[in-house]
Amino acid sequence: MKQAFEANEATMSKMVLENGLAYYEKMSVSNCKIEIKNENKNWIELVNQNENIPFAIDESELIRAFIMPSEDKTQIVIMAHHLVGDGKSIIYFVKDIMNALSGIPLTYKPLALLERNLPKQGGARYCKIICSLL
Repeated sequence: MKQAFEANEATMSKMVLENGLAYYEKMSVSNCKIEIKNENKNWIELVNQNENIPFAIDESELIRAFIMPSEDKTQIVIMAHHLVGDGKSIIYFVKDIMNALSGIPLTYKPLALLERNLPKQGGARYCKIICSLL
């Protein structure tokens, strides 16, 4: 799963709020969480338990992944903040997890970024705005 995080710029970025502006900044390590849950819960209980816990956006937590092993199967539950991408982006992320588990090399997916000039004290300020995940 760590390989999937590293292959997606959205999960390797943090939100920066500065002087009323917001932009993404790339990090060297993802702060998205992976937890192994050995309790005998079903995934619906796990989601119900975690859905009202706010993501730690200030700590760059944009995804929570839970691995739930049992004797006959392993379930993976992914909870994602909308800042990490749209539904299609999450599908690409899940595909990366499955490919990594299958030993298939992953391709890095950068954020498609739009830059625009914003005024800042007489100068120009570039604000990166996420458009989509390639």
